[in-house]
Amino acid sequence: MAQLFPDFEVNVADAVQPVAPIGFGESWAWDFDAKDFVSAYGRAEVAAPRLAWEQWVMNAVTTERGKFRAYPQSFGLDFDGIKELPSDERPNTIRAQIEQTVMSDPRSKSVSQFAFTDVGDSMDVSFLAESQLDTDPLLVNVEVPIG
Repeated sequence: MAQLFPDFEVNVADAVQPVAPIGFGESWAWDFDAKDFVSAYGRAEVAAPRLAWEQWVMNAVTTERGKFRAYPQSFGLDFDGIKELPSDERPNTIRAQIEQTVMSDPRSKSVSQFAFTDVGDSMDVSFLAESQLDTDPLLVNVEVPIG
């Protein structure tokens, strides 16, 4: 009678796949001013790999934490929590949340050189983000609601 479950050996070294190197990946190009995808001839354009990471960083630091189900609870900034803090604690909290969010992406190498400017009901925040994949830092300027 034929054997229903044949015996065979697996070489574990052959079965283990090598870890893929970190890449920028692809994304649809997004126009933050128009709040719409960049399109040509009725089709959304694919962002270049570096632009995909830059857009991810911008999206990550301008998204309200926990507001959108498409993102994990740790993605974005806690705008409500920041508003409730005393004004002297806000910069450190914003810095910590930005660092946590940006560094959660394996493509990110560092976040540094923060500058804060209080502008009424918001705080202008600028910082440099560096990628694991190149040496050109990304200068990010965002407006964080605080009032």
